[in-house]
Amino acid sequence: MFIKFRICSGTQLLSKYNLYTVKFLKKTAMKNLITILIAAIPYFTFAQSGIVNNGGIIHIYSGSYLTIGNQNSNLLNKDDGTNTGKMINDGAITLNGNWTNNASYSSTNGTVIFKGDNTTVNGTNITTFKNINVDKLTTSSQLFLTKNMAVTGNLTMNTGDIYLNNHNLNLGLTGSVINETNDNKLFDHYTAGTGTITANRINLTPSSGETFGNIGIKITSSQNFGNTLITRSHKQQVSVINGTAGVYKYFDIVPTNNVNLNATLRMYYLDEEIPMGMNESDFAFYNSTDNGGTWFLQNGTVSMLNNYIELTGINEFSRWTISDKVAAPLPIELLSFDANRVNKMVYLKWSTVSEINNQGFEIERTTDLTNWDNIGFVNGAGNSNEILNYSFDDPLSDAIFKNYQHVYYRLKQVDFDGSYTYTNIKNITLNDNESSEIMISVFPNPSSDFVNIVSNLSSAEYLVSIFTQEGLLIGSTTMYGSAFIDVRKMKSSNYNFVITEKETGKRFDRKVVVL
Repeated sequence: MFIKFRICSGTQLLSKYNLYTVKFLKKTAMKNLITILIAAIPYFTFAQSGIVNNGGIIHIYSGSYLTIGNQNSNLLNKDDGTNTGKMINDGAITLNGNWTNNASYSSTNGTVIFKGDNTTVNGTNITTFKNINVDKLTTSSQLFLTKNMAVTGNLTMNTGDIYLNNHNLNLGLTGSVINETNDNKLFDHYTAGTGTITANRINLTPSSGETFGNIGIKITSSQNFGNTLITRSHKQQVSVINGTAGVYKYFDIVPTNNVNLNATLRMYYLDEEIPMGMNESDFAFYNSTDNGGTWFLQNGTVSMLNNYIELTGINEFSRWTISDKVAAPLPIELLSFDANRVNKMVYLKWSTVSEINNQGFEIERTTDLTNWDNIGFVNGAGNSNEILNYSFDDPLSDAIFKNYQHVYYRLKQVDFDGSYTYTNIKNITLNDNESSEIMISVFPNPSSDFVNIVSNLSSAEYLVSIFTQEGLLIGSTTMYGSAFIDVRKMKSSNYNFVITEKETGKRFDRKVVVL
């Protein structure tokens, strides 16, 4: 077997192995090509500092092995300003440190084995690997992406995770993930991560079922989808339906032909991707046609034993995720709820995108956030799958204007069976000259079902983050003046609600007790 190196400057030292110690000294002829014949075992172990290929050529032939040191032994492939650094891997590279590719890397059937603890894949150039084995030190060790990368063969998850870190892993037409589990997974930050895993197929007809490289879905249909792109992401999708959230995974499914597909969708999930308080037995599919702005319940059949949910008869695809249908706080999908004042008249407007068994809406008003008055009722549509618009006008009395600085409104949505639930609260300021100092109210506290968060500045935008006592972030949502948080599935404990005003960055911490 042969390993070829083009060493153009500096000193490179190979540590002794099987009676060989090879030392390359600086050459006057910068383009000398040095070929090493491995007479015994085709295997080299390099010194602890790793390898820097500065405009040279490293070729690992089929059947040859290259191991690069300990945790601090990195691989850097770069140009020297004149010559292009090249790595050709048809064998196996074992790397305990960081991978940095600033030049050319190619592989017909080679494998890179990532060992060590927490290491990175980076560089100025995107690396297209053939095969990768993630074989880290422990299951908590991670391979961090600080640059997009591609895999055209097998990505085998033996030990440890791949943290996407807001980057893309492209599996293209042929890449495949092997052995992804709770302990050996691909993921990104669950509330802020923008990392993706992509796969595509050309002229797809998935009659036998297509898994798109085992990235967590399977689609079956006898129809032709045309060219199809699948994108897997991990940022938790939060609905406009009062902040109802999904699991830590969703898919954008984009076929060229996207009508009358009559398809079956199966989506797999890991236990680690289920948020605290979400009940797996109540899982249902939700889909969105506006990139996560509005979500529609699609149901589905859950296999808790095999960790997947499946739905048949799907005629078109978009963005799909999983959520707990029991935890949804309203039997309606509320698109918007707004309150505005002109002089002494308050105008309430709200819209729904679907309704199930909805008798109507009681309009409630308060001036102290404790005692609520029923001031009117608006009939609902019963059942509907289209956008419906509602309104209610409230003429305020002189007494309210004289004695109070704020008035608050909420909707009480009532089913035909008598069950009901509330929307979030809207705040109307009566004193136009009131100070702009921010005040935040969180109530009831303690609570066993819902928590209201209300700001005196109804137009301000806030980020609401919920932390456990141990400091673990378990959920977040954006609110405009007010929010309505469902805590029914949260474990009885103390939580820290952090409300941050986005424009100023001012932070409010509120301790909330969930019973």
